[in-house]
Amino acid sequence: MGGKWLEGRESELVVYRWQYGPEQWVDILKRHGFSTAHAEVLPQPEPGTLGTLLASGRVPD
Repeated sequence: MGGKWLEGRESELVVYRWQYGPEQWVDILKRHGFSTAHAEVLPQPEPGTLGTLLASGRVPD
């Protein structure tokens, strides 16, 4: 991780987080009542950086 709040630290800060792939997000959305769901990773803006995961879903009418 990076950011101004990390400046001046003597050691690295480890941050644990959950990370799901697009297929897992589709499954999670459908299990929680969404009738349709879609998830994809948008390409990274610069080589060596991360892309953006975009997920969407619709609830039944």
